[in-house]
Amino acid sequence: MIAPRVSVIIVSHGRPNHLNGVVKSLLQQRFPSFEIIIVAEPEALSSAQFDVGVIKTVAFSHANISAARNLGIAHAAGEIIAFIDDDARPEPLWLSRLVGPIASGAASAATGRVIGRNGITNQSTCVSVAPNADERTLPFGSKARVFRGECIKLVGTNCAFDAKFLRRLGGFDEGYAFYMDDTDVSMRARNDGASIAYVGDAVVHHGFAAGPLRRQDRVPTSLTKIGQSTARFLSSHCGARERGYAVEKQTLLQRNRLIQLMIDGLIDPIQVRLLLKQYQAGIEMETKRTPKAPELDLRRPFRPVSVQIGRDKVLASRFWNRRRVRAVARQSALAGDIVTVIRLSWTALFHTAKYLDDEGYWVQRGGLFGRSERGDPIFRIWRFRGRVEREIKRISSDRFSSIMPDIEPK
Repeated sequence: MIAPRVSVIIVSHGRPNHLNGVVKSLLQQRFPSFEIIIVAEPEALSSAQFDVGVIKTVAFSHANISAARNLGIAHAAGEIIAFIDDDARPEPLWLSRLVGPIASGAASAATGRVIGRNGITNQSTCVSVAPNADERTLPFGSKARVFRGECIKLVGTNCAFDAKFLRRLGGFDEGYAFYMDDTDVSMRARNDGASIAYVGDAVVHHGFAAGPLRRQDRVPTSLTKIGQSTARFLSSHCGARERGYAVEKQTLLQRNRLIQLMIDGLIDPIQVRLLLKQYQAGIEMETKRTPKAPELDLRRPFRPVSVQIGRDKVLASRFWNRRRVRAVARQSALAGDIVTVIRLSWTALFHTAKYLDDEGYWVQRGGLFGRSERGDPIFRIWRFRGRVEREIKRISSDRFSSIMPDIEPK
């Protein structure tokens, strides 16, 4: 089967450093033909460090995630359109796996797994959404599972659509400026009769960068737009009889969340009251509008990026050889290899993992005896080589195209 042309849209929120990182990680995708479209503030585009002659850039300054995505759709020339945020980093096999069910005709849209800030724990998996905004987590595996007649949440930082289907659907509803934009398009796709695929091994890492409406630790600084989006979703999809109860339930969920943040010492009682008032104000200001389909800008033809990927390589790092391993990792990444450094200390520290934007490779840090997956024992005796091989096996299905990557030092 000939691989489809894919347009990958990045919506940035004015963070040049994040933008450079996601572009660098996208250029390590094992996929033959895709273009990159960046929708960002002019200042972020001018200070970013990538080849603007290859990547499509679209200046956009309004604080509206749905409008930014629709602008990206208008410039997308691929048969499939994928989305990722500037504070996310995709695994090298992300794109090929995410678009697979769409390319085969099994689904009109697809979404994948999102890993949180520590680089190991799941942040988002397979979630079904009801018209009253209730969510429930469904069991999932590593392979694609196609749903029909069920609203599977298409997570905005890890989703893809058949381009013709997305335009016919009307793109993203610009009434959702910050929140539930992906949930609404998921529900409209379900209502249109679309099949939606969940692909467990299409993985991105998402760090939740700080923004105007939340801190980096995900504590909200305003709930007005969240309340407005919640009311919009319920007025669009929830029956009139159930709507009042659904609003009360969502308000209670927000209240419980804020109280937990207060218990954790992240906000004080005055902030709890203020945020709840903002949420209620947002609920009351919502009005219903109809999404308009973004039209394809035929002046912007498909512009594939050039990607030449080498080997899968793992470097095992101890304290005494860390500088040499870092130098080898940087050199290998520059040569096009997909590099993972596993850096183990003689401790029981928990493990974390991330993509290093400046270096261009993945690194996992932690104690030789510490846990990586959160179901592991807090302490377990390991030999160095055995622990390295165990961690390679844990990440292999997400990252490596080969059965066993090159491991150094031998």
